[in-house]
Amino acid sequence: MNTWKDIRTLTGRLALLGLLVIVLWVASIFVAVNMPRKYWEYWRRNTNIMLGVGQRGGSSMIRFHEIEKYHDVDVVFIGSSHSYRSFDPRIFDSLGLQTFNMGSRNQNLVNSYYLLKDHLHKLNPRLLLIEVYWDILGGTGLESYFDLAENYPSNLTLVEMLWGLRDIRAADALLARWLEVNRPPYAATAVNLMPKDRYVGRGYVEKDPSYDDSIRVSPYRDAINRSQLRYLADMIKMAKDQGAKVALVVQPLPGKRLAALQNREEVTRRMQTFAKSHDVPYLDFNELMNLRDDSLFFDSNHLTQHGVELFDHELIRQLNKLNLLPVDGRIVSDTK
Repeated sequence: MNTWKDIRTLTGRLALLGLLVIVLWVASIFVAVNMPRKYWEYWRRNTNIMLGVGQRGGSSMIRFHEIEKYHDVDVVFIGSSHSYRSFDPRIFDSLGLQTFNMGSRNQNLVNSYYLLKDHLHKLNPRLLLIEVYWDILGGTGLESYFDLAENYPSNLTLVEMLWGLRDIRAADALLARWLEVNRPPYAATAVNLMPKDRYVGRGYVEKDPSYDDSIRVSPYRDAINRSQLRYLADMIKMAKDQGAKVALVVQPLPGKRLAALQNREEVTRRMQTFAKSHDVPYLDFNELMNLRDDSLFFDSNHLTQHGVELFDHELIRQLNKLNLLPVDGRIVSDTK
């Protein structure tokens, strides 16, 4: 009898301790997010609680408010910055195609799944292009969540995405969003784009030609997270169930970046096997075209606007070969 009484007492104390920890956790985030801005950097350096407040007003804020105006489009692009910096809607306009780019900063496939779940039914594309940059496939999706916690309008989607990430740091970012007392409405939030960026529209961001971040790379290996592939499989099924065609795309990279990837063959083989098992094409443009000139990239993995134009024309040509574009006729590529 005493044993059961002791267990109940211990359980009660543990529950009280857990409640106290939660209260202190929430209180610390409340203080942090409402403290004067000049103390934020000190907070980041000296605590494990992550806040994404400094990312407010980026292209994701503009993109995911603009998206509400679109429905029944021809092509949807989704992925990381390789999506929103690589697929220029103006090039697809020349074919009479209406497109929207749902890419966002460091967005991985967990993030993509919940964003697509929120918008696919309304956008109702005939073709979904998923950019599957290898580095993103091994990521956590956390940096993307910090961005979205500050800039994405739907609280419900962020809660669902938090469950998919299962990371306490993501919960910190979501609580910060909810607990900020003087949080301005989105309509009054100042646009805060990256240096030399211009938001063109329909999700696409163009980098000014004058921007140059020298290409510096070291040998590295990419690891594909199994959970990422599960979410990718769910995205493919979601799109196909709605009647859309799907293709997986890898944007071309500088020669130095490719040479530094030590397990490229392994990663490529695994993605090809995955794509074949789900009956979707896998288009690696590092194999399909030769863009090794460093001048076509403004950093170690992003194309300049001229590089984007070369890539998009070749992409259109390859999609036509596979009969994936929802237009008639064949497009001649400018790429030699």
